[in-house]
Amino acid sequence: MPDFSTTASWDGCGSSFGTPVRNPDADMKLFAINQKIIEELGRQMSRAGGRLVVLDASRYFGDDETVPHFLRNLCRTSGFGYVPLDKELLKANRDGISARWMYDGHFNEAGNRILAEAFYSWMTDQVPMNKPQ
Repeated sequence: MPDFSTTASWDGCGSSFGTPVRNPDADMKLFAINQKIIEELGRQMSRAGGRLVVLDASRYFGDDETVPHFLRNLCRTSGFGYVPLDKELLKANRDGISARWMYDGHFNEAGNRILAEAFYSWMTDQVPMNKPQ
């Protein structure tokens, strides 16, 4: 997903460089494009016998609540899985644990562990476990 928080136009006010402001038209176009992409991925997964699961780290990467809201709703209405990662990732940062590499922003070992644990937890909630009687 693109980083919607950087979608901005410059209004020329505020500082010598201008103040970034959100451009709702551009945001809506990006949401529409991404919705089509995600829906197509979901169709392809379904045809292959699987289910699309969206792992959402958008808040961790600086997006406001509109992005996870969009993703949650899209997943709910389309029957896709949705796994929010932001709380665990942000908690790790507050606890002094870096979850991504310094120079490229990809998840490091700690970030991948958080992602894997959240995804595993989601999967075990989705599939009934065979429990001894």
